[in-house]
Amino acid sequence: MFVDALDAFGLRDKTLVVATDWAEKDIDGNTTPWSMGTAAPQANQMFARYYDRLERLGLKVLRMHDLRADPGHRWGLAPFHYEPSVYARVREAIEAFPSAS
Repeated sequence: MFVDALDAFGLRDKTLVVATDWAEKDIDGNTTPWSMGTAAPQANQMFARYYDRLERLGLKVLRMHDLRADPGHRWGLAPFHYEPSVYARVREAIEAFPSAS
């Protein structure tokens, strides 16, 4: 239904799914804490099937693996609070996306 809605509005080719793995380690090499009752490896395994499905439906998926969490993140340490370079890479990919399509 989601992809059908994107098609109805002519947005499929303008949609980029940002698929950042949860960081299993922080920048100091420590294991990241569980979040929402889930450890990073399990979250990554669970989300992978959704990203695979969206890709099979024809959406562009930006996959990012082996990420590091930042204990100094403004909202604290979590597997999805990344080191600054990750955000820079995501921004660059988003900015480049329309021209790459």
